[in-house]
Amino acid sequence: MQKINVRGVDFANIDMREALDFAKKNIIDKNVTAIYTLNAQITQDCIEDKSGGLFKIINSADLIIPDGAGVILASRILKTPLKEKVAGIELAYKIINYLDEIGGTLFLLLAMFIGKKNKLDKWQGAVLALTYVGYVVFMIVKND
Repeated sequence: MQKINVRGVDFANIDMREALDFAKKNIIDKNVTAIYTLNAQITQDCIEDKSGGLFKIINSADLIIPDGAGVILASRILKTPLKEKVAGIELAYKIINYLDEIGGTLFLLLAMFIGKKNKLDKWQGAVLALTYVGYVVFMIVKND
């Protein structure tokens, strides 16, 4: 899978279908897989983290998807265009639908900046787990 570095983050140059195929393959193979969904703000947070630790954590993911128009625009400005925006919430819905089809389960760890509308309000079972460095982290477990 081709990766394109945008301001220090190694984004996968994929579309939604390819991201879903990646997730499905790892589900079938029973691999523990980290898929990070970065927008321009999180990318900027990596740049502003003088320790470099955030870059290290982010770039350790199995797949980093460009979750925002700002990331796509930056990739074009830098003459390294990514294929398309791959919205993390949309990918999550597709993965959940696939797991429903095969009778699987899912653990999601998501972060949302405090002050933004919670896009997960309609998901039952969302549990506030941790507040850290301005982000609220949610854990959602989908059981059989």
